[in-house]
Amino acid sequence: MVNSIAEKSPYLADVIRFFIKPELYLPAKKSSFKDFLLLGFANFILIVPVLLFVDFFTGDRFDSMVFDDLEDNPYLMLFAVAILAPILEEVLFRYHQNRKYFSIIFTLTVAALVSIEVHSFILYVTYLFVLLGFKISKKAIPIPLMVYFTSGFFALVHLTNYIGVDWWIDFYWAPLLVFSQFIGGIVLSFIRLHEGLFKAMLFHAMWNGFFSLVLFLPD
Repeated sequence: MVNSIAEKSPYLADVIRFFIKPELYLPAKKSSFKDFLLLGFANFILIVPVLLFVDFFTGDRFDSMVFDDLEDNPYLMLFAVAILAPILEEVLFRYHQNRKYFSIIFTLTVAALVSIEVHSFILYVTYLFVLLGFKISKKAIPIPLMVYFTSGFFALVHLTNYIGVDWWIDFYWAPLLVFSQFIGGIVLSFIRLHEGLFKAMLFHAMWNGFFSLVLFLPD
């Protein structure tokens, strides 16, 4: 299947391989606008059935404060979701993926300044110190560890978007509710590692902006 996709879009084929085994696929293929559209469409096809499944069985049980804010202040929140969030989240979660000392230390500084729940902050800072440990010991940082952890953490942080949920009771819904963020985290990691942080921000902004426009802006 991957080989057949590679004939039409080598870039998308590398993204699929990256899901299975995160590593650098060199020489890195530069994405075209068509590649971004195909990648966005593939994301959409993968994620929407999960969202529809959750919505069918839970209805309004899980109320996202982001969705509510988009309905109350659509233009302001569209700016926040499609511009500010991609910039901040890419710096916080994927800037350090170039595995350089400065990037890791800078991310530690940003994490200390950003308002993250205490337990999440401790977990993320511990992870960053583990990366520093690899650097100090002059060992290569395992790319799969970095990609899967940051994608999982990126997803879990988005659970804070849901208001009044007792996760000790509804824990089994959590993986489905943040499935899109986990998949998106891996895709964004691929883009960041192969094409740089700006391209990751751009795709993130396109993705967030598309869903915001389709679902939440007034008619």
